[in-house]
Amino acid sequence: MILFAASLVMAGVLGGSLNYANALPIPYLVGPTAIGADVADATTMPGALVVAVTPGGPCNNAGIEKDDIIVGVNNVAVLNAEAFNTAIGNPSPGTKISLRVWDHKTKKLASVTITTV
Repeated sequence: MILFAASLVMAGVLGGSLNYANALPIPYLVGPTAIGADVADATTMPGALVVAVTPGGPCNNAGIEKDDIIVGVNNVAVLNAEAFNTAIGNPSPGTKISLRVWDHKTKKLASVTITTV
């Protein structure tokens, strides 16, 4: 119990204060989504960086690949992974979603259809 309390004090929970001045930003990560991709905050431009694509999933079938950056969902700009997750919401199977994607060479429009949730 004493060790636990000491850890909380060291973490700033029990009256201490944390210094965030030198803290590194932690990218927001969205795990497997209904469109079959994991995304994180893009660092080179606004958008959601595709960090993994599920083989045979909706994004894979639409030609979206790892390291692509999703910049829009259904004509709504996506600034980061959290905005992407909010824009996707909880679609049901059969829902079609339009994604604007930057593949580091060109912007493309991809249509994904939710197959499973």
